[in-house]
Amino acid sequence: MKAYPKETVGQAVKRALTDVRGTTQNYNMVQKFIKSLSSHGVVIPTYVSYRAELIRNTINTGRLAVRELTSGNTQLQIAGGKRAAGMIFTAMVVQQAWSTLSEWMTGLGEDELEMLNALKAPWFGNKNLVYLEAKDGELKYFDPEYVVPQTMFLNALDGGYKEIEKGNILNGIYTPIKLIGEGFMDMNILSKTTSQFLTNTNNYGDPIYNEKFDEPEEKAAMVKDHFVENMFTPGFIRSVEKMRKASEGEVGSYGSTATFDNIALSFLGLRVQQQDLTSDRFLVDPLKQYLSLSTDLSKKFTKKNKLELEGLNKLGDLNEKQTERKAELEGGQTKVEKGRKTLIAEVSAKVKAFKALSIPKDRIKEALKMAKIPLYIREALKD
Repeated sequence: MKAYPKETVGQAVKRALTDVRGTTQNYNMVQKFIKSLSSHGVVIPTYVSYRAELIRNTINTGRLAVRELTSGNTQLQIAGGKRAAGMIFTAMVVQQAWSTLSEWMTGLGEDELEMLNALKAPWFGNKNLVYLEAKDGELKYFDPEYVVPQTMFLNALDGGYKEIEKGNILNGIYTPIKLIGEGFMDMNILSKTTSQFLTNTNNYGDPIYNEKFDEPEEKAAMVKDHFVENMFTPGFIRSVEKMRKASEGEVGSYGSTATFDNIALSFLGLRVQQQDLTSDRFLVDPLKQYLSLSTDLSKKFTKKNKLELEGLNKLGDLNEKQTERKAELEGGQTKVEKGRKTLIAEVSAKVKAFKALSIPKDRIKEALKMAKIPLYIREALKD
């Protein structure tokens, strides 16, 4: 009432109710479309409504804080400052808690844990993880977003900050929006499966089918199998199957495996990812992509293009058409050089992470060969 001394009790109650509805969980406020999706629990999980409310509450709380801070009313500005400070403090405490837990559980420092992020399974994307173990031939971690859903916003902001650090301002703005959208849609099995079909990517980051060699009928069959498995196979069954394979000495993509302990923890919302450091797949799978990436990069500036550019450089005076062609070729050459530096840096980060896990140099060297890492990358790693 101090902020609005002329306001009646009825008006104050109405305003308070509006603010409370906007900033607290209220499933009556969930959009009808989301409710209809959530009600089809067999295909679309009930978490959709929760995520929708989480996003709505956070956005409204931020809006309310901004409105109060810019109101010009001293009392409201104090309230807005407390509200904003509370959001920032909570984010900092949660982030620090996960980091401290990782250091305590693994005995590794912040820099070493940062290295391990280069080896996390691709289906975790840009998420910040909590590491539980990084020794005795095992790497264990989990996504805290399933335990504290608000972590989704921390991941989004952190992703944007990292892009800005690289000098990508537009990506810094776009990334948080993209990650929040993905975080919401990831809880929707139908949308996730559709997205995987459109990008030809399965749950492990691998292609569902071979775009170059598989026939249309084969592609259709593989997509159908992927759809059925994603939509109608419960996560518990997948974990049991993964554990069965592990007991037989078989491991999944990126060395992933499972135990009864992990399955038990999943019932508590703690979805532990376990990777077998002694398996070849743990070393080779994170590196396999670089052969195709390097091949695609080379197409931007081929040997033929190089000879053509050398010829143009020898000519001296060039006409308008030749000048344009030279600029085009030089642009392609620059892209390839920049792209190669990026690939070298990424492979180098993975190799450093392998070493941080005390994996012998001979195994790392052999993995680079098995993954068919291009010679120019391997040569650069020797420096």
